[in-house]
Amino acid sequence: MKKRVAGCLFSVGRSILGVAVIMLSWSSAHAGDVINCAYPYWFGFAPTHVAQKLGYFAEEDLEVTWVFENDRANVYPGLHGGDIDCTMRTIGEHMSRPLTADSNLVVIGVIDVSVGADGVIGAPGINSVTDLVGKVFAGEINHPGTVMTAYALKQEGYSLSDVDLRLIATDDGQA
Repeated sequence: MKKRVAGCLFSVGRSILGVAVIMLSWSSAHAGDVINCAYPYWFGFAPTHVAQKLGYFAEEDLEVTWVFENDRANVYPGLHGGDIDCTMRTIGEHMSRPLTADSNLVVIGVIDVSVGADGVIGAPGINSVTDLVGKVFAGEINHPGTVMTAYALKQEGYSLSDVDLRLIATDDGQA
């Protein structure tokens, strides 16, 4: 049976530790194995590339290959069909995907720990979370900035329904 690895990154707020984890099915990787991964282009997954460059996978006689693919609609069928063995995702992305009785993944490692770099960027004139009420807010529903904004709005007596929420991929936020 083909080994399956799925990973994810979870990072919520300054005061909450975020953890990026790799998930693995009941069978494990062995020396000489090739692990094929597809995951989003995101700097939080850089430790995988550093580990490759420093020879950590080679030390374990593992070959890890990867391609960048942001669209879960492409990645999860490949993962479940055995075309790829690994993906790295946020906890929110992973948990929001459809699960079946045979979804068989367990956490095997940590990639990233948030130390407070998560945040929300506002345009000029946005000085507090209440300034967002009635304005456009773009983000992914299950990502740190959106979660932190929802929490801050709630503390002020508002909710995400009080902003014009536009769901976008995190990488598109730079545009």
